[in-house]
Amino acid sequence: FITFENNKSVKKALLKDKTYIGSRYITVEEGKGSSSSEYQRKADIMDIPEGCKIVIVKNLSYDLTEKELGDKFRGCGDINSIR
Repeated sequence: FITFENNKSVKKALLKDKTYIGSRYITVEEGKGSSSSEYQRKADIMDIPEGCKIVIVKNLSYDLTEKELGDKFRGCGDINSIR
């Protein structure tokens, strides 16, 4: 889960869906609301909900570091946390 400062960053992060980190093909989905435990596939909705600041990144390598993940998404905007 990556939590950004604002939902404009989420829009940028979603553009990284179906790209690669190393040799792994990743899936990026938006979080729902402010809780990282609740999420919704981006294909299921048309607009990003107001206040959404979380994306979920799937299919990551177990040895990927938080720094490497942050490096992939840092260009999208300020990151508050990576979990």
